[in-house]
Amino acid sequence: MLGLETVVEIAQQVDASTFNVTARKALNVYGITGGRTKTRPEDPILNGGFNNLTDPTEPGPGLDDHRVTVVVPVCVAQFPYWLRAFFGAPTTTGSASDYTHAFASGVAALPYISLQDKLQTNDFRRHVGMVGQEMRISLDPSADGFARATLTFIGINEERAASAAAGTVTAAPALDRPAESRANIMWNAVAGGQIIGGELVFTRKLKRIRSADATGLANRIELDGKSTLGGSLKLRYQNQTILADGWNRTERATVMELLKSATRGFRLTCAHALLDETPVDRGGPDGVELDVPLAAYQSASNPALKVEALSSIASLAAL
Repeated sequence: MLGLETVVEIAQQVDASTFNVTARKALNVYGITGGRTKTRPEDPILNGGFNNLTDPTEPGPGLDDHRVTVVVPVCVAQFPYWLRAFFGAPTTTGSASDYTHAFASGVAALPYISLQDKLQTNDFRRHVGMVGQEMRISLDPSADGFARATLTFIGINEERAASAAAGTVTAAPALDRPAESRANIMWNAVAGGQIIGGELVFTRKLKRIRSADATGLANRIELDGKSTLGGSLKLRYQNQTILADGWNRTERATVMELLKSATRGFRLTCAHALLDETPVDRGGPDGVELDVPLAAYQSASNPALKVEALSSIASLAAL
C-alpha cells in the first residue's frame, strides 16, 4: 500500500450515529492518522488456579476511543469545507464571485460529520459521528511551500469495509493555495516587523458519552467545559514594544492572514488576546528569536476566534 492511494471524503450527518450515504465531498489531505482504538486493561484477580504466579493473566475488556487527525492544505477551494465541518455553518456575505464565509468559535450545536478514508482498493474506513476537537494553524513566512492546518476530530464509531459506502461523491476541487511565505501577522494592527511567525490552537473540551443502555458503546459527543484558545507569536527580537504588552497585561487584537489577493484567502482574528510575560533568552552571539505564548478570549461582542474564508464559493451547504 502507498499513502498516495489515500482518498478522504467528508459529509454532514443527519444525527450522531448515521453515516452519510447520500452525498460526500472528496478533499485532498497531506496525512491522516488515528481511528478507533481499544485498550486491554490488566485484570489483577487473585488466586484463580493459574499455571504459575508470574506469567500475565487474561486482560479485562477495554473501552474504545476514537480520534482522527488530518493535515490539510490551507487551500482557497478546499479549506472552507474543513472549516464548515469543524465549526458548523458560517455567516456568508458578499456577492458573485467574491464571498466571505465567517466562522465563529463557541458554537453550542456541534456538527456531526462522516469521514470515509480509502486506504487502497477494497479497504475502507468509515468514521461515524465525527466532531471537531482541535484546530491548529502555524504560519511561517520563511517556510517553503504551502501552508497546512491540522484538525483533530473525536468520533462515535469506525466501520471497516471492503467497498465504498453508497452515495454520490463530488470530486475534490482543484487546489488553489497561497504560498506560506505570504503570511501576514498583526499584533495591535501592526504587521510584520519583529513578528516572523505565529500559531493559533483552538481546542474544545469534548466527551464521548456512553449511556447506560446495556451496549457499552458511545452514542453521542457533548461539550464538557470551556474551550481554550492559545498559540504564540514568534519574534526576531528588535525592541521591547511587543513584550511590554505581556509585562503590562495589555489586551490587543491579533490577526493572522494568508491571502492570494484581497478577495481570496483566509483571515483568523482574535479580538482579545494577551501575551505571557516572557524573558529574552540568549544562548550565543547570533540573532535572538523567541516564541511568546498568547491566549485569547471572548467578550460580549466577539467570539474568541473568528475565521474568515474569502473565495468564490457561494455556499458551503453542500458539504
